[in-house]
Amino acid sequence: MARSDHDKGHWLEGTLTPAKVKEAYEESVRSLRAACWEYEQNLAMIQSQQWLQRHRITNTLVEIPRDGARTRIVADRLLPASRHLLSRLLSRPLVFEVPPNDSDDATVRGAYTAQSVLMDCVREKNWEDLREQSAWATWLGGTGVMALDWDSSSGRALGTTETGRPYGTGDLCATALTVQEVAWEPGTKDAERGTWWIRAQALPPKEVQATYKMKTCPPADASASLTPLGRKAYASATAETAPNLTLVLTVYIRPNQFKPEGAVATLVADQFVDGPKPWSFPFKDRLNMVVVRETKVPGQAHGYTTMSTAVPLQCAYNASMSNLVEHMKLTGNARFMYPEGALDGVDELTDLPGEAFGYAAIGQGGKPEWLTPPQMPQWVIEQPAMIANQMDDILGLHDISRGVAPKNIESGMGLSILVEQDTTPLGAMTRELARGFERLGTMALRIYEAKVKDTRQARVQVPGQIPEIIQWTGKALSGQTQAVVPIDQVMPNSRAATYAMAKE
Repeated sequence: MARSDHDKGHWLEGTLTPAKVKEAYEESVRSLRAACWEYEQNLAMIQSQQWLQRHRITNTLVEIPRDGARTRIVADRLLPASRHLLSRLLSRPLVFEVPPNDSDDATVRGAYTAQSVLMDCVREKNWEDLREQSAWATWLGGTGVMALDWDSSSGRALGTTETGRPYGTGDLCATALTVQEVAWEPGTKDAERGTWWIRAQALPPKEVQATYKMKTCPPADASASLTPLGRKAYASATAETAPNLTLVLTVYIRPNQFKPEGAVATLVADQFVDGPKPWSFPFKDRLNMVVVRETKVPGQAHGYTTMSTAVPLQCAYNASMSNLVEHMKLTGNARFMYPEGALDGVDELTDLPGEAFGYAAIGQGGKPEWLTPPQMPQWVIEQPAMIANQMDDILGLHDISRGVAPKNIESGMGLSILVEQDTTPLGAMTRELARGFERLGTMALRIYEAKVKDTRQARVQVPGQIPEIIQWTGKALSGQTQAVVPIDQVMPNSRAATYAMAKE
């Protein structure tokens, strides 16, 4: 859809209007359509809705028409593999370090305070859950996003605004988003350094009305809008049970040549319910979000996920297992034959093992004997195992991943080497997620340094010791805002291999 005649220049030029925001959002959604479909398909697959196809007219996932005479098996290998991989990725706790940029006492003390503040966020704001949600969003869609906002209603209460909304000293709010819930400049190669981005939410109308103090309940327009949030995946909800939700768009525009002051605004039902307000974050060289990709694709901001490569094999595995079950049902029953001189009652045969079957003997000398079922071709029997092995190769799962030691390898060094090789496919995503939290932690410290004027507490928990309580303000950070996540402390490892090496 081309831009309308009244907006020939960049959509950020001039007054920011709801129509401009919505048009920019829909244009971005079209550029991310393939990535959104990838997420929706993979989400359905891990929820065991695997006999689906894309409807060419409604552009939604629908169930393949059933045939009552055919067997349809879902032998899900993707969900167990996904849980295994992400459990390994998240097996070690999230750790932050803030190295001081100087050796004087004030700088060292500021770095220690900043590190304590971040670890307090991990514990008190449940950033481990944020990490898990972001990992799942990245694994399913190839792209995950973590957004940072300053919630003025949090912290110590100070009063209420003219519209009745409470405000306080404020605090950070971190959110994990899927590729379906974000939009950015189409064609950009670095979304974090882009000019703008939009967060899309589909929320209950009453919740939207209460959150933004609207006089009337907004319409449930999420399903009718041109947005991936309007397409309810088959695995999530059918057309009869899908809830009616309202589309909420929040646009973030950092200071740029088109809008030097930047802007932050929230749009509901073609009207702004919050803002537009100037950009209030202390950094102007980047946006307030972090993009994490499972597999980076050169030349584009969003990524690709290895899981999508395994989906066709999962479909073939289901078809192969269904074929085996059908053969087992139709030909896998041995029957007992005896001469009876007639075929009366043949229609009454059941699948009872060892059932007697009377037949008309030709000539003399007929004798009772077993009718053995035909043997299936060996390649039909072996096909599911071959497909499963190919899926394991794609997903990076082998015997060592499942805790089964290979033959003739018992030394700690040998096990450690195999674990390291088997973890390599997962290592790229582990490093990407760690680097993402480094950028998130750095932004959090810069926001705290600029906005926290009151004295707050951070608890330093050391195992086996009494927690240490640190009093801090933004000024106490002393400019030490560069966060680091040590890779060697978050990378998956084998305790058995480490123990064997130590023992040797």
